Amino acid sequence: MTAGRGIIHSEMPAGEEQDGAEVRVIAGESMGVRSPVYTRTPTMYLDFSLRPRAQVHQHIPQSWNAFAYIIEGEGVFGYQNKTPISANHVVVFGPGDGWFSMGLL
Repeated sequence: MTAGRGIIHSEMPAGEEQDGAEVRVIAGESMGVRSPVYTRTPTMYLDFSLRPRAQVHQHIPQSWNAFAYIIEGEGVFGYQNKTPISANHVVVFGPGDGWFSMGLL
């Protein structure tokens, strides 16, 4: 990004849609798309939009911290958790196998 000038065209988030799940990759990589934004500290900043009953499985390095903030709707997170999380809530992921799974109800 260029300080004082906003985001230039080549730094706009890259996007991809698969099976009712869309991601804008602001930093990092998801669904085969890598952001053009370089971060000195390895970072993933992903904006997912899911249609009803869509699912996403995202790799997160095991040593990283991860969270999701639900802006609208509700969904389930994790392979075994089926408790829906609603809008305006944060899900903090604990250590695991390096993957997280989410689905929109």
